Amino acid sequence: MNIARKYASAFSHLLSTQAALKQLLPSGATSHQFVRQASKFRAALLKEFGKPLVIEEQKRPKLKKDQVRLRVYCCGINSVDFHNAAGSIEPKPELPFVPGFEVCGEILEVAPDEKNKLLRPGERAIALHSQFKGGFAEEMIVSNKDVWIVDNFMSFETGASLTNSYATALLALTRRAEVKDGDTVLINGAAGRVGLAAVDLAANVYRCKVIAVCANDERASIVRDRGAFATVVMSQQDLITEVNKITDGKGVKIIIDTIGGESFKKVVKCAADEAKIVVAGFASKKIPQITGDELMENSFSIIGVSLDQYRKKQYDVYKQCVTDVIEMSKENLIKPLKAKHFPLEDVNEALKTLKDKNSIGKFVLDIP
Repeated sequence: MNIARKYASAFSHLLSTQAALKQLLPSGATSHQFVRQASKFRAALLKEFGKPLVIEEQKRPKLKKDQVRLRVYCCGINSVDFHNAAGSIEPKPELPFVPGFEVCGEILEVAPDEKNKLLRPGERAIALHSQFKGGFAEEMIVSNKDVWIVDNFMSFETGASLTNSYATALLALTRRAEVKDGDTVLINGAAGRVGLAAVDLAANVYRCKVIAVCANDERASIVRDRGAFATVVMSQQDLITEVNKITDGKGVKIIIDTIGGESFKKVVKCAADEAKIVVAGFASKKIPQITGDELMENSFSIIGVSLDQYRKKQYDVYKQCVTDVIEMSKENLIKPLKAKHFPLEDVNEALKTLKDKNSIGKFVLDIP
């Protein structure tokens, strides 16, 4: 038998074997769903608070009702991950654990359940929920409530760096501050992860005049490129004086604050009558403080926003908000700043860099 006939015969045998196997699959199922997968996967495990994470193989757990198994290709690195690893958030996670909660990858497996019928192995998906851990790994198990199908229009990088910050910023601007086209919006901490998202949304989706408050010239340049109308560098300029110049002394009706601490006190002085000040974080680790008489002076409102609390208490709002952000990205209405990438093996370097006050934008773990 010559070489050509030999390979033709082998190929014919392969086709007949695949056809026979296909007959064994349930109606409507694909062979992809039944490919045997490895029983172990690599993950970055934290065994002791404040200590480096260790890359180890983990045994694959069985899926429970309503659960989905994802093959993770990119995982966003958030401040919560750093503080969980440091043990500085109460209640502390139970050790050992794998950090990471904002991922993009492909569905490997879904638990047999009525609610899982719309989720199929092989589909590209985003998963998000800060109470789930496990994203710093090749595989992750999540609830079907926290999965969004994105097909292939979105890169893994964008999928892992979009939803947490943008959904928080969208809630702050639309549901809490009730922003309208043409409003003037002051964003404190504009070069942070939520701040950048707020600038992008306010300037490019809602056509607002954005006053971006930043720590230095480099950050000011970045937020101007994102669409900010004006920037104020806190280390070089007096915030109240600059805002009065920009607004002709009228102050600002909508303020998004992500910093807290001493800068919050200055931000409050920029508020117009009946302004809405939305607290969307406190990167300074100092919770904003204000007295009753300060509130009454200009009759402004202090409003809080938390994406995680919306998931717990108003799930439909949370789900729709993340969906809206994904749709905005699909339509190129918003564009996250390009993320800085780290391989899984450099996870500890990534967390160390995240702590650096000079870091800008989103960090992403690549898990090929």
